Amino acid sequence: MFWAVFPNGFCYCFDEIYVTGETYDGISDLIREKVLRWNLRFEHIIADPAIFGDKQHHRFSIAGETGGEYLQSRLMIPVIAGDNRRVIGWNRMRVFLESETIAWHPRCKNCIRTIPTLVHDDIRPEDVDSDGDDHCGDAARYFCMARPVPKAKTITEPEILVGSNPDYNIKLVYNQRTVKEVIKKQLTEFEKRFNNRNRSYNIGTGRW
Repeated sequence: MFWAVFPNGFCYCFDEIYVTGETYDGISDLIREKVLRWNLRFEHIIADPAIFGDKQHHRFSIAGETGGEYLQSRLMIPVIAGDNRRVIGWNRMRVFLESETIAWHPRCKNCIRTIPTLVHDDIRPEDVDSDGDDHCGDAARYFCMARPVPKAKTITEPEILVGSNPDYNIKLVYNQRTVKEVIKKQLTEFEKRFNNRNRSYNIGTGRW
Protein backbone atom coordinates (compact mmCIF):
# COMPACT_ATOMS: atom_id res chain seq x y z
CA MET A 1 0.00 0.00 0.00
CA PHE A 2 1.11 3.55 -0.76
CA TRP A 3 -0.06 6.12 1.79
CA ALA A 4 -0.32 9.88 1.96
CA VAL A 5 -0.81 11.55 5.35
CA PHE A 6 -2.55 14.91 5.55
CA PRO A 7 -1.39 17.60 8.00
CA ASN A 8 -4.50 16.91 10.11
CA GLY A 9 -3.63 13.20 10.38
CA PHE A 10 -6.05 11.88 7.76
CA CYS A 11 -4.54 8.86 5.98
CA TYR A 12 -5.21 8.11 2.31
CA CYS A 13 -4.10 4.93 0.54
CA PHE A 14 -3.71 5.95 -3.11
CA ASP A 15 -2.20 2.82 -4.67
CA GLU A 16 -1.36 -0.81 -3.96
CA ILE A 17 0.79 -3.75 -5.04
CA TYR A 18 -0.87 -7.15 -4.69
CA VAL A 19 1.26 -10.19 -5.59
CA THR A 20 2.04 -13.60 -4.10
CA GLY A 21 5.04 -15.88 -4.48
CA GLU A 22 7.29 -13.05 -5.67
CA THR A 23 11.02 -12.81 -4.94
CA TYR A 24 12.54 -9.77 -3.25
CA ASP A 25 14.05 -8.82 -6.60
CA GLY A 26 10.60 -8.84 -8.15
CA ILE A 27 9.01 -6.96 -5.25
CA SER A 28 11.67 -4.26 -5.34
CA ASP A 29 11.16 -3.86 -9.10
CA LEU A 30 7.40 -3.44 -8.60
CA ILE A 31 7.93 -0.84 -5.86
CA ARG A 32 10.47 1.04 -7.98
CA GLU A 33 8.00 1.10 -10.88
CA LYS A 34 5.35 2.70 -8.65
CA VAL A 35 7.82 5.22 -7.24
CA LEU A 36 8.83 6.30 -10.74
CA ARG A 37 5.21 6.39 -11.88
CA TRP A 38 4.10 8.75 -9.13
CA ASN A 39 7.37 10.74 -9.03
CA LEU A 40 7.18 10.98 -5.25
CA ARG A 41 9.61 11.06 -2.34
CA PHE A 42 8.82 8.28 0.13
CA GLU A 43 9.74 8.64 3.79
CA HIS A 44 9.96 4.93 4.60
CA ILE A 45 8.53 1.47 3.98
CA ILE A 46 6.73 -0.37 6.79
CA ALA A 47 7.15 -4.12 6.23
CA ASP A 48 6.14 -7.39 7.84
CA PRO A 49 8.77 -7.96 10.56
CA ALA A 50 9.16 -11.54 9.33
CA ILE A 51 11.22 -10.36 6.35
CA PHE A 52 13.98 -9.25 8.71
CA GLY A 53 14.64 -12.91 9.49
CA ASP A 54 14.03 -14.21 5.98
CA LYS A 55 17.17 -14.96 3.94
CA GLN A 56 15.77 -17.52 1.50
CA HIS A 57 13.81 -15.66 -1.18
CA HIS A 58 16.21 -13.23 -2.80
CA ARG A 59 19.16 -13.58 -5.15
CA PHE A 60 22.46 -11.76 -5.66
CA SER A 61 22.49 -10.46 -2.09
CA ILE A 62 25.32 -10.46 0.42
CA ALA A 63 25.41 -13.60 2.58
CA GLY A 64 23.51 -13.07 5.81
CA GLU A 65 21.50 -10.13 4.52
CA THR A 66 17.81 -10.21 5.47
CA GLY A 67 14.94 -9.52 3.12
CA GLY A 68 14.34 -6.14 4.74
CA GLU A 69 17.97 -5.13 4.41
CA TYR A 70 18.03 -6.28 0.80
CA LEU A 71 14.96 -4.23 -0.14
CA GLN A 72 16.44 -1.19 1.55
CA SER A 73 19.74 -1.55 -0.30
CA ARG A 74 17.99 -1.89 -3.68
CA LEU A 75 15.39 0.85 -3.23
CA MET A 76 17.44 3.30 -1.15
CA ILE A 77 14.35 3.86 1.03
CA PRO A 78 14.45 3.07 4.78
CA VAL A 79 12.62 -0.19 5.55
CA ILE A 80 11.31 -0.55 9.09
CA ALA A 81 9.66 -3.53 10.77
CA GLY A 82 5.94 -3.12 11.39
CA ASP A 83 4.51 -3.54 14.89
CA ASN A 84 3.03 -7.04 14.76
CA ARG A 85 0.94 -6.96 17.94
CA ARG A 86 -2.14 -8.35 16.25
CA VAL A 87 -4.95 -7.67 18.74
CA ILE A 88 -3.78 -4.13 19.47
CA GLY A 89 -3.23 -3.58 15.75
CA TRP A 90 -6.74 -4.64 14.73
CA ASN A 91 -8.20 -2.44 17.46
CA ARG A 92 -6.11 0.49 16.24
CA MET A 93 -7.30 -0.08 12.67
CA ARG A 94 -10.92 -0.21 13.89
CA VAL A 95 -10.47 3.17 15.58
CA PHE A 96 -9.18 4.64 12.30
CA LEU A 97 -12.16 3.25 10.41
CA GLU A 98 -14.74 4.36 12.97
CA SER A 99 -13.28 7.86 13.19
CA GLU A 100 -13.26 8.12 9.37
CA THR A 101 -9.61 9.17 9.33
CA ILE A 102 -8.56 6.54 6.79
CA ALA A 103 -9.66 5.86 3.20
CA TRP A 104 -8.67 3.95 0.06
CA HIS A 105 -8.68 5.18 -3.52
CA PRO A 106 -10.90 3.13 -5.90
CA ARG A 107 -7.76 1.92 -7.71
CA CYS A 108 -6.88 -0.08 -4.55
CA LYS A 109 -9.23 -2.85 -5.67
CA ASN A 110 -7.71 -5.67 -3.63
CA CYS A 111 -7.79 -3.66 -0.41
CA ILE A 112 -11.42 -2.76 -0.99
CA ARG A 113 -12.22 -6.36 -1.90
CA THR A 114 -10.48 -8.20 0.96
CA ILE A 115 -10.48 -5.95 4.04
CA PRO A 116 -14.29 -6.01 4.47
CA THR A 117 -14.21 -9.84 4.30
CA LEU A 118 -11.94 -10.26 7.35
CA VAL A 119 -13.61 -12.39 10.05
CA HIS A 120 -12.89 -13.14 13.70
CA ASP A 121 -10.72 -16.11 14.60
CA ASP A 122 -12.75 -19.01 16.04
CA ILE A 123 -10.35 -19.64 18.92
CA ARG A 124 -9.26 -16.05 19.58
CA PRO A 125 -12.23 -13.84 18.62
CA GLU A 126 -10.36 -10.59 19.29
CA ASP A 127 -7.97 -11.55 16.45
CA VAL A 128 -8.59 -12.03 12.72
CA ASP A 129 -8.72 -15.48 11.12
CA SER A 130 -5.37 -15.73 9.34
CA ASP A 131 -6.60 -18.52 7.05
CA GLY A 132 -8.44 -15.94 4.95
CA ASP A 133 -7.00 -13.37 2.55
CA ASP A 134 -5.59 -11.02 5.17
CA HIS A 135 -2.58 -9.62 3.29
CA CYS A 136 -4.12 -6.19 2.71
CA GLY A 137 -5.51 -6.17 6.24
CA ASP A 138 -2.07 -6.90 7.68
CA ALA A 139 -0.48 -4.13 5.61
CA ALA A 140 -3.12 -1.64 6.77
CA ARG A 141 -2.66 -2.82 10.36
CA TYR A 142 1.10 -2.21 10.24
CA PHE A 143 0.47 1.27 8.90
CA CYS A 144 -2.12 2.12 11.57
CA MET A 145 0.24 0.94 14.30
CA ALA A 146 2.85 3.38 12.99
CA ARG A 147 0.46 6.31 13.34
CA PRO A 148 -0.93 8.14 16.41
CA VAL A 149 -4.38 7.09 17.59
CA PRO A 150 -6.93 9.33 15.81
CA LYS A 151 -9.55 11.32 17.66
CA ALA A 152 -12.98 11.99 16.22
CA LYS A 153 -14.14 15.55 16.76
CA THR A 154 -16.33 18.27 15.35
CA ILE A 155 -14.51 21.25 13.88
CA THR A 156 -15.85 24.51 15.24
CA GLU A 157 -13.13 26.93 14.19
CA PRO A 158 -14.31 29.47 11.59
CA GLU A 159 -11.19 28.95 9.48
CA ILE A 160 -8.99 25.94 8.72
CA LEU A 161 -5.71 26.04 6.81
CA VAL A 162 -4.96 22.98 4.72
CA GLY A 163 -1.33 22.36 3.76
CA SER A 164 2.01 23.52 5.10
CA ASN A 165 3.41 25.35 2.08
CA PRO A 166 2.07 28.93 1.81
CA ASP A 167 1.90 28.55 -1.96
CA TYR A 168 -0.60 25.72 -1.56
CA ASN A 169 -2.52 26.84 1.51
CA ILE A 170 -6.22 26.84 0.92
CA LYS A 171 -8.49 28.80 3.22
CA LEU A 172 -11.65 26.82 3.94
CA VAL A 173 -14.50 28.37 5.94
CA TYR A 174 -16.61 26.12 8.12
CA ASN A 175 -19.67 26.60 10.27
CA GLN A 176 -19.94 23.64 12.65
CA ARG A 177 -19.03 21.22 9.86
CA THR A 178 -18.03 17.66 10.69
CA VAL A 179 -14.72 15.98 10.02
CA LYS A 180 -16.38 14.02 7.22
CA GLU A 181 -17.02 17.21 5.25
CA VAL A 182 -13.46 18.37 5.85
CA ILE A 183 -12.08 15.06 4.61
CA LYS A 184 -14.20 15.22 1.44
CA LYS A 185 -12.84 18.66 0.54
CA GLN A 186 -9.26 17.70 1.39
CA LEU A 187 -9.44 14.57 -0.76
CA THR A 188 -10.64 16.65 -3.69
CA GLU A 189 -7.74 19.05 -3.24
CA PHE A 190 -5.30 16.17 -2.77
CA GLU A 191 -6.36 14.60 -6.07
CA LYS A 192 -5.83 17.92 -7.87
CA ARG A 193 -2.31 18.24 -6.48
CA PHE A 194 -1.55 14.58 -7.01
CA ASN A 195 -2.24 14.81 -10.73
CA ASN A 196 0.45 17.47 -11.08
CA ARG A 197 3.49 15.28 -11.77
CA ASN A 198 5.84 18.27 -11.61
CA ARG A 199 5.30 18.53 -7.85
CA SER A 200 6.67 16.18 -5.20
CA TYR A 201 4.53 15.15 -2.24
CA ASN A 202 6.19 13.83 0.93
CA ILE A 203 4.11 10.80 1.91
CA GLY A 204 5.33 10.72 5.51
CA THR A 205 4.88 14.37 6.45
CA GLY A 206 2.09 15.47 4.15
CA ARG A 207 4.18 18.35 2.78
CA TRP A 208 4.74 19.50 -0.78
